[in-house]
Amino acid sequence: MKFENLHFIGFYFAIALLAFPPVTVFAQKDGLDCSGLHNGTFYSYPRNSNSSFRYERSDNIQKEINLTTGETAIYEIHWDGKCNYSLKYQSGYKKINSDVADFLENHKLMVRVIDVNSVYCAYEVHADKLKNPLLSSDTLWFSEKQNVPDNILFEPIKENSKELKSFKDTSSYALLYIYRKGKFVCSLGNYFVYFNNILSNVSSNESHYVFKILKRGAITLLAKGGSRDSQISIPIEFGKKYYMETSAKFGNCNLATCCSPVLILRDQQRAVDDMEKE
Repeated sequence: MKFENLHFIGFYFAIALLAFPPVTVFAQKDGLDCSGLHNGTFYSYPRNSNSSFRYERSDNIQKEINLTTGETAIYEIHWDGKCNYSLKYQSGYKKINSDVADFLENHKLMVRVIDVNSVYCAYEVHADKLKNPLLSSDTLWFSEKQNVPDNILFEPIKENSKELKSFKDTSSYALLYIYRKGKFVCSLGNYFVYFNNILSNVSSNESHYVFKILKRGAITLLAKGGSRDSQISIPIEFGKKYYMETSAKFGNCNLATCCSPVLILRDQQRAVDDMEKE
């Protein structure tokens, strides 16, 4: 099961996630029957991606077929007897870089089924252990879709990119800057930032990212780390720039809440000044 929604960051990013503390995510429903997922053919249309996949399962083998590129991969699958299973890459994917190959060779994917019915199952993916941070959450469909929608919500861009240099108020996308100022206090804490529950980046001390937002309407940003999360919604309009500071809570807090993330929407001048000081 490929990390298609993390294609823009690469598997080196997934590897980095393994060093951080566990992050609690969705709860698995009680009484789920996952027996129908052990064998058969299933389909996936990953979020923040335009790729489509078909999965063919038989006993302990899963064949993954990228319907967009034609590439295939073989995974060994093991169930825990309930609704959790592991996937270990065996072969395939000839057109992958060394970081991807290294991750697949040395790690396994842990999948937790969150919900299942007659049409689909919802799942979340972690690396190596279910208690490790969430890498992906999506849906596995029991029937192939005839019309696949454009699922791209965002993509990162470099500071010297054409999209950044040519951006104007008539552009058919928005820009979102996410930054974290350098501070000694809580500097070792790293926060996972999600756009609509899709992992976008790890916010570390003195870091900043620029994202191209390709969908209008409200998006929800969520920062996880420490004992408390921070969440904020932004009504996206094309041709506009948005600036989000990821700060660390300190002061007026206790041992349980200090150094938890705090998302703050900033105006352009404040954000530019902050980032220039990094």
